[in-house]
Amino acid sequence: MKHFSTDTLIYHYDKNIPNVDTVEEGEIFTVDTVDAYGNQITSEEILRTQIDRQYLSGCTGPIGIKGAMPGDTLCVEILDITFDDFGVMPISPGMGSLGHLDRIPDHETKLVYVKNDYCYFSKDIVFPVRPMIGNIGVASENEGDLRTSWPGDHGSNIDCTEITIGSKVYLPVAKEGAGLAMGDLHAAMGDGELSQTGVEAPGHVKARAFVYKESIKRPMVETVDNIYTLASAKTLDEAIPLAVEDMVDFLMKKKNLNFQDAYRLLSVTCDIQICQIVNPRKTVRCRAPKAILGIHTIFD
Repeated sequence: MKHFSTDTLIYHYDKNIPNVDTVEEGEIFTVDTVDAYGNQITSEEILRTQIDRQYLSGCTGPIGIKGAMPGDTLCVEILDITFDDFGVMPISPGMGSLGHLDRIPDHETKLVYVKNDYCYFSKDIVFPVRPMIGNIGVASENEGDLRTSWPGDHGSNIDCTEITIGSKVYLPVAKEGAGLAMGDLHAAMGDGELSQTGVEAPGHVKARAFVYKESIKRPMVETVDNIYTLASAKTLDEAIPLAVEDMVDFLMKKKNLNFQDAYRLLSVTCDIQICQIVNPRKTVRCRAPKAILGIHTIFD
């Protein structure tokens, strides 16, 4: 089983960065990750203002998948996610959805211990671990800002809570081998990541990948019960139509419908959900329930 350590961190999803190694299609591999702050915060005495920001949002990779070629779709199946001993939740004035209210007087850091599938937020508040991968993507064909902190059509920092154990993540391939990378694990996070932080924890992912000789525009996610189209843009108003159009196109193909009926079907069976509103681009997902729509998987 091939293992990818944090010795191979990247900070851009640039297709010119060579793959560190290649795995066979369907081969199980493991990936170590640092937290969103590059494992620089190790105590509550260390604040966000004291870390080196060039090491934010580091992702392990890029990993080549044999047989993946531009125009294909890479499917990454998440088999397991585990964490180290603790996660961090720093906060600073101006952070998150309420940062404009000026209610955070100073910088501070909270450590949240992760043990036996529980997060220990405080003496009195304990909640189950809800593992997810905040940052997963492939090399981009774009020439714009490809920093790993920016979500885009290639994936990256999309912070989707549905990317968890048992999920399949579908990504558009732009270079030979795809250039898969991942990081920014959360032991728990709510939709929106409203204060701009989940339980940011280093950890380990077990996965395998498959290649489909079909194309998608943007990331998709499949769970046992649902299929999601994801889109990122400067604003939610710009992101929502992208995710909705991708879902309408998907329903047209899967159910042999014209645009009008697929649009109607979406309106009565599908939902818009927010992934995150705190990154440089906002990310949404459109949910389609498999059972109601009679859909078994993205690619039959």
